Amino acid sequence: MAADLRRHLYLASKEAITNAVKHAQATEIGVRLRVADAVLVMEIADDGRGLPTMGLDPTRNGLKNLRERMSAAGGTLEIESTAGAGTRVTCTVPVPLA
Repeated sequence: MAADLRRHLYLASKEAITNAVKHAQATEIGVRLRVADAVLVMEIADDGRGLPTMGLDPTRNGLKNLRERMSAAGGTLEIESTAGAGTRVTCTVPVPLA
């Protein structure tokens, strides 16, 4: 895997985990990696309070940075969140076959 792709994935995972710890008040965080058909999927899920439906602080860059990192890596970002039931961040990127 290319160094820039590794860096994007590392920083995206760091951002998602930091958000769960600092903002979601999560008691559990799960990280799952899988590769199938030359696509790497990284899921980070927490059992925290979920993202607010309104009132996200526009001066914060966390979610914006996640989107930009996945775009730069040629991948996609999906965020699923339910108030009081946690958040799942899914990063999907193509990986070249060796």
